[in-house]
Amino acid sequence: MGKVKLPSKVKLIIGIMTKPGTETRKIETCIENEWGKIDLVSEMFVFSKHTNYYEKEMGVDLNKYWVTFEKLIDRLELPVIKNRTNEIESEWSADDTCRDINLDPGYFTPANL
Repeated sequence: MGKVKLPSKVKLIIGIMTKPGTETRKIETCIENEWGKIDLVSEMFVFSKHTNYYEKEMGVDLNKYWVTFEKLIDRLELPVIKNRTNEIESEWSADDTCRDINLDPGYFTPANL
């Protein structure tokens, strides 16, 4: 018979979408203050080539990249993290009608992404 055990901790990943010219290091510092040291930063790419979904709200020529963090998290923290990333997006926005940044948190494990 198997024993009940807690799920292992997971690797936090956040997709960061920005307008052209955004100072990404300031965003990274902000989220490091929340979830600890970033250990991996992907290459940035032009996200607008793939969809125009965010164009009306954020504009054109949007960039996207991902970061991961050294510290592993409990997977049950993800809803709280998503609420906090929503707050950070609002803090970075010039007004209530559009975002200047988009933060999409998620996690991965050795078994999935």
